Amino acid sequence: MNYIFGVKERMDEIKIDKVIRSHRKTIALVITQDTALVIRAPFFTPLEYIQKLIDKKRFWINRKQEEIRKRPIVKPKEFVNGEGFLFLGASYRLEIVDDLHTDIELKDTLRISRNRLPEAKEKLIAWYKERALEKIRERCE
Repeated sequence: MNYIFGVKERMDEIKIDKVIRSHRKTIALVITQDTALVIRAPFFTPLEYIQKLIDKKRFWINRKQEEIRKRPIVKPKEFVNGEGFLFLGASYRLEIVDDLHTDIELKDTLRISRNRLPEAKEKLIAWYKERALEKIRERCE
């Protein structure tokens, strides 16, 4: 902290983006996916106390925000031919086909029926969940 003409000035002030007060007993510092700092605190916690806690946790907050900034940006899937999808550690290219008897099929490509494209995201999520359940059951046995 710097003192200029008797006034305390913070060079690296941490901005609080949102304070949510509720019937909780503890304070939580939350860094969101867009690096915003959200404070969850009990109703009657003084703002000065929250600010002191933030000052104390300043290095942790900065480190977490930087980690989030460095994460790769994931683009939403477009469900077009050739788009890559991961399954059990391998990448499969999406192939949109007309003559598929099931909604989704995995061969050397991940095949989806053309008439299922409007609900492709939901169908693929359900397909992943079914495969996950199979794997979990297999491993539990």
